[in-house]
Parts: sequence; structure tokens; C-alpha cells
Amino acid sequence: MRCLPYRRGVSPRAPRTRLVCLPAAGGAASMYRAWGSLLPPDVELCALELPGRGMRMREAHAPSIDALAQELVSELQQLSDVTLVLFGHSFGAVVAFELAHLLSRRGCAPRALCVSACPHPEEMPRIRAWSELPEAEFVERVLQLGGTPPALLQHPEARELYLAPLRHDLRLLWSHPQRARTPLTLPIDVLAATDDPCWPRSSLAAWSRESAIVREHQFSGGHFFIREHAARVVDLLCRVTR
Repeated sequence: MRCLPYRRGVSPRAPRTRLVCLPAAGGAASMYRAWGSLLPPDVELCALELPGRGMRMREAHAPSIDALAQELVSELQQLSDVTLVLFGHSFGAVVAFELAHLLSRRGCAPRALCVSACPHPEEMPRIRAWSELPEAEFVERVLQLGGTPPALLQHPEARELYLAPLRHDLRLLWSHPQRARTPLTLPIDVLAATDDPCWPRSSLAAWSRESAIVREHQFSGGHFFIREHAARVVDLLCRVTR
């Protein structure tokens, strides 16, 4: 398997920074498509397509978050000729967290890690109940989070294509092992929304143990606040890349 960067906003000259984005559970790289037009020319958007969805639909899903991170880190090392900033939303934030550790151990640490709408990994086992719900209840929970057009889930084939990778990613979160490790030597920016049912306030204290510099950024809205606040989120990320 290989990583397929989904790029927008590329300058004719070499970029100053690559903003590497990882999607939410079940999501594809296209969730970041609109960000390209909001970025300055010297910041390249590199949204990663994960196996089993989007342009990699025919590929097998990764068996674990660790296996996924191991695949992706080799690709990202090839892109580390310029500064990297990692951004992940929800499930993607946990993958980005693992990537930050792997890249740091290989001598190409990113400038910063940005985790969005994501509890600290030690709190992930509680989402097991979501991943194992019967389909009707699972669909209801998904719709409560927002971010999914209800019409998409009314068609059996489309519903199966969307829900299968989502369940898979949630199971990976539940089974992801926790391990003690040295805090990162790079800043962590934590983005959270006031009405996100997946964001417990205790997570900020937990994330604060992972780096000497942890900065919180509050937004209004629910779990997919990055859509309604896209301009503000991208502005924040541009400041982080400097």
C-alpha cells in the first residue's frame, strides 16, 4: 500500500511548509478539498488518502492504527524536505499523534501537531459501544454528530459504502493500545468545540501531558465544527506553520 497525497494550493516554487491532514473516521482526503483556496501559496496542502476509502477504495483497510502509521511515515519522510505540520480531525488526530512520535524518532519531527475534535487516546475505549451498535442505532448516532448528509444514508448501497469504513476506524480506535512514552518536543494545538458530544473536558488535561507546550483553541458548534469554521481553522493553522 502507498500513501496518495491529495494536494491543492501548490505554489510554482517550493513550498515553505506542508500541511499534512488526516481525515475523520470513515472519511476521505476530499474532506479538506476546500482548504486549498484558503491557504497562502507557500503552504502546500497534503491531505492523506487512507486505504479503504476515496481514491483507495479497493485497498484493504489497515489492520491497526500502528500499521497505518507505519505505512504513512515512510511516505511522509519523502515529503520532509520542507517543514511539516500535522493536522488530524477525530480519528485522524490519533493517527497524526502516532505519526508525530514516529517522525520524531526518525529525526524529522514536524513543526507542530494539531489535534481536532479528538479525546486523548487513553479515553478512546469508551467508543466501543458506538462501533458495535445495530445499524439503525449506529446511523442515528452518526446523524447526531452532524457532518453526514441524511440523504446519503437513505440509499442502502451508499449507506454501506459510508458506514463500513466508519465502523472499521472506530474499532481501530477502541483496540488501539495505550503506552507510556516520552512527551513530544513539539507544540500540540488542541482544537475543540463547545457542543461536541465526543469531547470531554478532561481531555485537555490528558493532552497536556504529551508536550511541554499545549495550546487550546475553542470553537462554537459540534463535532464537525471545522466545516462551519473553515476560514478560522485554516487561519490558525497558517499561524502555526510560521
